[in-house]
Amino acid sequence: LRQQYAVPRPYFDDPDYMGELYTRSVLDDNPILSPERRFEMFTESLNAGPESWYAFEAVFTYEAEQQFAKLTHSVLLPVLDETLGPATEASAPMIKTAELLDMKQHTGRIWFENPNAMADAIRPFLAA
Repeated sequence: LRQQYAVPRPYFDDPDYMGELYTRSVLDDNPILSPERRFEMFTESLNAGPESWYAFEAVFTYEAEQQFAKLTHSVLLPVLDETLGPATEASAPMIKTAELLDMKQHTGRIWFENPNAMADAIRPFLAA
């Protein structure tokens, strides 16, 4: 994943990059998101600029295991059927107070497709 995400975007080197990004983002026929919302998300992704990959590099180089060990409060880790699902599951043993919430029946699009399902799953943890 680091080789895929923590690399500079070819904004100035690949004349096809922006068109491909636009096609994947805006012209995607996802019926859950309106074309206007897909366009809004596309333009927001550009706001980070050419250095946007720095955030991914920071994530991949962060000493998460040492920091996770310091956590003392309850932590809920929802696991979705998405790119970060396996990493979320793998992190649970590093956090003494972690509670896994298996939501693999949902993709990361749950936040758009069915936010109430996510809220309903999280509420019991917050109420405890």
